[in-house]
Amino acid sequence: MDAERGTAMSEETLSVLMQCRVDAVTRVLHIQMVNVDTGEVVSCSDSSFLLRVTVDTQLATVRCLVRHIGSGDEAHVQSGLNMLGFMQAHLLMD
Repeated sequence: MDAERGTAMSEETLSVLMQCRVDAVTRVLHIQMVNVDTGEVVSCSDSSFLLRVTVDTQLATVRCLVRHIGSGDEAHVQSGLNMLGFMQAHLLMD
């Protein structure tokens, strides 16, 4: 129950495993996404996205903007400073 509204909360979760592989010769990044619940490959459209990460050290927050280039649609994600460390350690190459 949502204590503030007195209503039942509904929750929907989509879990996707994203596998990234860089071809050592061509340096092309290959990404495959698999639905964790079904094991099926998730079909993705040919798309380009802008990921902009803003760090506010005074508030200890990281804000991520994800913009779909084709449509201009945007989504925002906010996290703590551990998000930046996570991205540097696991997503970005030296």
